Amino acid sequence: MADSAVQTPSDPSIAEMSRPAKTKPSLSRLGKDLLKPLASLQLTVVLFALATVLIFCGTLAQIDAGIWTVVSTYFRSAYVWIPFQIFFPRSMGVPGAILFPGGWLIGGLLLINVVAAHAVRFKATWKRSGIILLHAGIIVMLVSEAVTGLYAVEGNMTIVEGGAANYVENNLATELAVIDSSDA
Repeated sequence: MADSAVQTPSDPSIAEMSRPAKTKPSLSRLGKDLLKPLASLQLTVVLFALATVLIFCGTLAQIDAGIWTVVSTYFRSAYVWIPFQIFFPRSMGVPGAILFPGGWLIGGLLLINVVAAHAVRFKATWKRSGIILLHAGIIVMLVSEAVTGLYAVEGNMTIVEGGAANYVENNLATELAVIDSSDA
């Protein structure tokens, strides 16, 4: 029976070549290490739970406030004070409120989370194209809500049948118009 032994080369240059090379962390690897906590699935689950609670509280808050007040207060803000009163009958005067992350904060963190997840974990392959397309749709929805919240102007144009109109009514803003009705 023959013994097999590992032989080490006597030439030091050959010994250096057989050792695994020590690699320095690359810039992309360092970036991925920094993005890893932002890309975690646990963060995604927590953010979705926070969004669910915010939507529930915003729905309850519509009992006392109009929809556009709730949208601007709860969903188009970084944080919101949620009054305890919304969880109880209005006849009970329950004081106090809790500070809660608003829609823009939760949505912004979700946007960062999904982009970081694709940078760290997901590989662009044909088999994963459905997930990539789905996440791209979520990114478009998050960005479009931010643009809408910042720049959209809502209004109504009332046109009677067979008539015409040249103005838009904004139900959310108050305007004082001074008109000179005297004969020119």
